[in-house]
Amino acid sequence: GTVLKLPPKPAGNAGPDAKLDFVRNQVSVEAPSPKPAHKDDPLFRGNRVSTQEASAADVRFAADNAQLRLGEHTLVVILGDSKGAARVGETTLVSGSLRARLGELDGSKKNEQTIATPAAKVKVGTGEAQIHVDAKQTSRLAVYKGNGASITAQNKTVAVPENFGSKAEKGKAPTPPRPLPGAAQWLTPPPGLVFGRTAGADFFGDFGPASTGPAIATWHVQLSKDEGFQDVIVDARLGTTTHRLEARAVPAGDYYARVSGIDDDLFEGPFSVVGVTHVVPFEVVARGRDVVLPAAPGVSCGVDGGPMIERTAPLALDGTKAHRIRCASASSPGQGAELDTPIVATAAKEPPRRLSPPALRGVAPPKEPVLITAELGTGLRLTSNDVSELGFAYGGGLGLRVPLSSGYLGFGVRLGREEYLERTVNPQQFGGQETKFTHGALVIDGPITYHFGKSPSFGPYLGFSPSVLFQSGTFAVPTGESKDSFAFLLGLTGLVGAELKLGPGDIFGELAYRGATVRQFDFASVGMRGSSLNFGYRFILR
Repeated sequence: GTVLKLPPKPAGNAGPDAKLDFVRNQVSVEAPSPKPAHKDDPLFRGNRVSTQEASAADVRFAADNAQLRLGEHTLVVILGDSKGAARVGETTLVSGSLRARLGELDGSKKNEQTIATPAAKVKVGTGEAQIHVDAKQTSRLAVYKGNGASITAQNKTVAVPENFGSKAEKGKAPTPPRPLPGAAQWLTPPPGLVFGRTAGADFFGDFGPASTGPAIATWHVQLSKDEGFQDVIVDARLGTTTHRLEARAVPAGDYYARVSGIDDDLFEGPFSVVGVTHVVPFEVVARGRDVVLPAAPGVSCGVDGGPMIERTAPLALDGTKAHRIRCASASSPGQGAELDTPIVATAAKEPPRRLSPPALRGVAPPKEPVLITAELGTGLRLTSNDVSELGFAYGGGLGLRVPLSSGYLGFGVRLGREEYLERTVNPQQFGGQETKFTHGALVIDGPITYHFGKSPSFGPYLGFSPSVLFQSGTFAVPTGESKDSFAFLLGLTGLVGAELKLGPGDIFGELAYRGATVRQFDFASVGMRGSSLNFGYRFILR
């Protein structure tokens, strides 16, 4: 721990020599018997102030307004002297570290104090400095602010300017001043505002070294609940592989974070800029058909891109749609937080109303768009001419659907190919010999359909389609003689089908019957009337 011996209290001074500016956790005062310490407790000659693990206290001296910050496991003894009120001058630091802030509050221009250590005497002026005594009783002085600081040992005095440090090993003279590590930088500063909920809030900040100064060997990270870093809740020394401060599930309040670097010779550099995070209780709640934003004094919020207004009272918003909320605190207007409100109710459907003729005059109902379709399909065909014949078909097409009051009227064009299994015929051209005939046809259809209803998932339909067929085939007799043929046919097809929604379009099935008549042929032909069962996929394009 740290032991401080302070000069004796002067005779005739009736007021307290010092007082406790701040206490945290287990701090006690012996005056003369131990008792728990409290903020603003007066301290007199002979009083002792001690801190336990994870505890801290600030002592403010009446004579010079100097402040000493006591870390954990520290003991301060106020002894006094005969010349004046107790002051920090001639304090003895036996071990540990001490941060001294002198003359900042009363505006003193000349305020020099001397602190003795086992290896040296350290003089500090107005400003802020740190004195550290390690286990080998080596004394280190690091000056963060102000001039006039020095360290003296073995009859040698070394002046230490701002942002420099010097050390004195026991029995040796002080070293020349060396630069301190540069102030750490926030790579990603802690957010200025965080919305806190019942379970608390999370936030983080990423830090790194300065571009100048000695290399960092250890990070010193502090998180406090006050800007003076008295109520410190995290005070940790971390390896250089760590570059992030994370706070998890912290309750509502203000949080202050800072980081410093320590080099491999235990010199600690100045702290970074303090990162301030306001954790604001901001639980959005549902109330009927509304979502309600809580009051948040000191916080300005904008709704859906609107102006930023301080929310001193709860605000109800329409819960049938989501809203984007952006808020920022007055102290950090450039660092805000955003959230999207949930949808807590569905929009009410307006009941049907009968409009009077004047209200209808000149009002056009919104028009439904004409749909464009594209399809691919295949199917089986069974003809029923003089003999039955089995084949298959494949193809594709494009179409339009015009919306009607209770369905759609469809127009389209299809291009397909039909192929049939080999069959036996007896054409006159071969003298009635048994002849093998293989053939197929290119088919062009123009379907006209009516689709019942406007369900997005299922829809039956029926229709008819004029057809043009270009038949080609080959006749062959057992002797090896063959003859190619071509025929032109006209047909009319009736069809019934249904669509089922699947992915971006519909799968469909159709049952159809076609009647066809041969209009022209060059050698011989067979009829192509018959039934078909077709399946396919139809894309609905808007």
